[in-house]
Amino acid sequence: MESICAFNLGCEYQLPELPGVYAIKDINTHEVLYIGRTLNLRLRFKNHLKESHNWRLRRRVLGNEGLTFSYELTISQKEMIDKEKKYIRSFEPTCNEVRYINH
Repeated sequence: MESICAFNLGCEYQLPELPGVYAIKDINTHEVLYIGRTLNLRLRFKNHLKESHNWRLRRRVLGNEGLTFSYELTISQKEMIDKEKKYIRSFEPTCNEVRYINH
């Protein structure tokens, strides 16, 4: 992924309001917790911090200050979907509910 910022309130203003794929990582364990895609990286960052629908990720995010949000901008919906699938297959993030099996 191209760019990275700390995953805490206030850092969302460092992010573009553009489409892309992103990863939430634990810097202490180097574990990739979640891979996602969005049309607006800044808004999605704030949503994950405040009201993530994913209970596994929400549990890991609460009280954990050792997380980062890395992202890569995309230019099309197809590119975004393809990259998200590729990264989920590669990193096998523990908080993703969707899994893509390698064939």
